[in-house]
Amino acid sequence: MHERLVAALEKGIRCGEHKEPKRAWRRLGDRMREAKVKEEAYEKHASDCAKEKEQDSMHCALRCIEGAILTPALSKRSGSVVERSGEAEEDS
Repeated sequence: MHERLVAALEKGIRCGEHKEPKRAWRRLGDRMREAKVKEEAYEKHASDCAKEKEQDSMHCALRCIEGAILTPALSKRSGSVVERSGEAEEDS
């Protein structure tokens, strides 16, 4: 099940980067709720990360939420480690 959530999230991110960020954001929220992650967790992360990187919080959340919040939550629920698909973004 977690693979479907991550795949749907990745599809939403790709969609959001191009022409439909609001739809992608809603889809992200739906997937986070399905994974039983509290909405406040990703909103706070998006806000904090946006402040650090001086970016729009919606853009930031769509770019980094999978690795920061969703993947760990899914790992805990499934009892296994979920591989991250996008290791390219690392904070220095």
